[in-house]
Amino acid sequence: MKIHSKIVALGIICIASLAVTAKLPVFHSETLVVGGTNATKNEFPFLVRFTVLTASGESRFCSGTLIDLDLVLSSATCAVGNSRPITVVAGDHLLLEDEGTEQSVASQEVILHEDFNTTGNLENDIALIRLTSKLENTTSVQVINLPPEDLEPKYASHGTVAGWGETKFSEEEGQMSPILLKTDVIIADRLVCAAIGGTWVPEGQICSVSTGGGYRGDLGGPLICSNAPDAVCGIISNSNSGALTTVVGGYVEVSQYLAWIDGYRNTA
Repeated sequence: MKIHSKIVALGIICIASLAVTAKLPVFHSETLVVGGTNATKNEFPFLVRFTVLTASGESRFCSGTLIDLDLVLSSATCAVGNSRPITVVAGDHLLLEDEGTEQSVASQEVILHEDFNTTGNLENDIALIRLTSKLENTTSVQVINLPPEDLEPKYASHGTVAGWGETKFSEEEGQMSPILLKTDVIIADRLVCAAIGGTWVPEGQICSVSTGGGYRGDLGGPLICSNAPDAVCGIISNSNSGALTTVVGGYVEVSQYLAWIDGYRNTA
């Protein structure tokens, strides 16, 4: 869902002035596409999904981005604690139907950033999932580029997120979307996001303010920025339903982690 940049700017001024005295909500540690519309088939061929089962029996539905045919980029929050190999599904669109385009491959290795802290503020919330074999490159399964090192988010520009996550904010877990959804978000300054969301957005993260965004079930999925439409510029890390029906999203800024990614990408 699109918002005119002038409206966003006015809202930012008002929210920032109110944030000093208002009691602010906190970020959700899991991140639905709220306010989304149906994506078209093969619109996001680099988007994959997987479920993590922890030793305690917890099950987490997550997303990721295919950066090589045997390497998935995702969030550490999502991948942490897996008790068995992860099955990654690529080429999907309708969650409950077999469309004949899906490919499933098990994980060989899950790599969490060494400085990720599960009890912290989601700094270094990045992970890689190495697959046991390469996926087949098809119309429905393709890799996406990493961003250039000098890519910086442009404030008030648009970004796009996609996923099968829940579509309404709720304290209780809801249903996943049966069809892949997408929505536009507006890139904002981290100070503004902190004022609305009540939690400081750490260095190395991009934030967005909009009427839609990722939520529970979309964690680990890609943010595509308008100034680099052929690359994954962010990883969905967290989201919050803030004031004035505004959704605040936090995304790992992928351009800040290229050396870390390449360090493992080149040691397969």
